[in-house]
Amino acid sequence: CSLINIRCIFFFLAFSLLRLQPLHNCLPFCSLNIMCFRSLIFFFFFKQKTAYEMLRSLVGSEMCIRDSIDAVLMHSGVIRVLAHVLHQHPEEALVMLSHDALLGVLGSMMEGSTQDVELALLMLGKLCAVRGCLEIVSGRVAVDSILVDKMGSAVHAERAASMACLSQALGSQDPQLRALVTKVNQGLMASTGRSLVGMLVRDSVQPVEELQAAGLCTLASLAREEWGAELILSEGGAAESILDRSHANQKKEAKEWRFDVVVQMLEHKGIWPSSELRTAFVQYQLAGPYAASTIPQVRKDAHTAE
Repeated sequence: CSLINIRCIFFFLAFSLLRLQPLHNCLPFCSLNIMCFRSLIFFFFFKQKTAYEMLRSLVGSEMCIRDSIDAVLMHSGVIRVLAHVLHQHPEEALVMLSHDALLGVLGSMMEGSTQDVELALLMLGKLCAVRGCLEIVSGRVAVDSILVDKMGSAVHAERAASMACLSQALGSQDPQLRALVTKVNQGLMASTGRSLVGMLVRDSVQPVEELQAAGLCTLASLAREEWGAELILSEGGAAESILDRSHANQKKEAKEWRFDVVVQMLEHKGIWPSSELRTAFVQYQLAGPYAASTIPQVRKDAHTAE
């Protein structure tokens, strides 16, 4: 396959998926590379298969020569479309995980380019976002080690993607989540000297828009769980940083995510070490996400239980 043909294959797979039609029914709509598609369909006997069925076969196949650039590009195309499938049909995650090759491909992509790492983390997050899948994925792939490695990356895009991956997993409310967060927290402390919440708070105030949004989005996801909100409050300076509207270069999206963190924290009644700290969060919520920048006046002993 050439690069052009691979791109065309991806287009037809996505188009077929959206139309919910067998792939061969999409061919008359475009005259480009028809011979390529007919050959591909004939070779893999996919004449009556939908795009999703074709993708399931491609993931575990040996259709491309190992280590060739075309094989890498095809894997990326397949994973990208599978991510689209999961976005529309998350219930298909268990079916996808029945193919051992899928997680192997994701693992190999983690060692590739930044674009491959971002895509692999996106797919991993979507898989872990489905309740019941985190245990399956963690049994085959060291999810915590991957997140620790990429959260400590010097590449902003990889850091942001790893936080987004964890945020998606936190949305599943899976019983395994607390154990995963504990392992990630311990791994970050050992490798960087910072806790998970410390890393998220640090990135939430970076002058990089994607890091701001990813850090605050993950804090909001963590705050949905009572134990996650307690973890945030246990980090020295985290609450004050969340309430501080004076951080420089905060974009509109970051302000909205910061407000969501506050809202999620206030959903939990029994976590507050002091009434003063909770009042500061309530006042922030009442003022809304776009209020003028102010530094919260919270006493240093506000984290001490009354």
